[in-house]
Amino acid sequence: MEETKLIKKLKILKSIEPDSGYARLSRALILNQKERTLFIPAWGRKAFSRSLNSVFSVALATVFFMVLALGGLVGAFKNLLFPSLPGIDNQSLVTEADAVTQNIDTRLGEIQYFSGEEVAMKPAEEPKTKPSPAEPGTVKPVSDEEEVDALLDKVISY
Repeated sequence: MEETKLIKKLKILKSIEPDSGYARLSRALILNQKERTLFIPAWGRKAFSRSLNSVFSVALATVFFMVLALGGLVGAFKNLLFPSLPGIDNQSLVTEADAVTQNIDTRLGEIQYFSGEEVAMKPAEEPKTKPSPAEPGTVKPVSDEEEVDALLDKVISY
């Protein structure tokens, strides 16, 4: 019941309209009202923008010269701040990289050998061999892979 009463009162309030005099007066007041803006004279705007421009220019120049000066100091004191470590030079790095590459090539060769694939690979170096103390006339391979291959060849030849 209360809801129906409330709905009826809202419909009555919705139908209320202002009288024509009030509507005319309100419309005239709104239309005659001037737009209010903050008035800053033209010379004030120019002075403000010039001061900001000069402050920005000085700040930018200061930052540029600080970066330039600090960059030069870091470059000058690089050897003092970051001393070079012994053993780290181009030749040792190249030697170590070659060793790692040869080890990777060996591992890839083993994988291809055991998977049964025959892929032509370039030999990295000629195999190093040394004479065997048991048999002075034979040559014994140095690497484990070559030793295993030699033993397998012996077993197959029986």
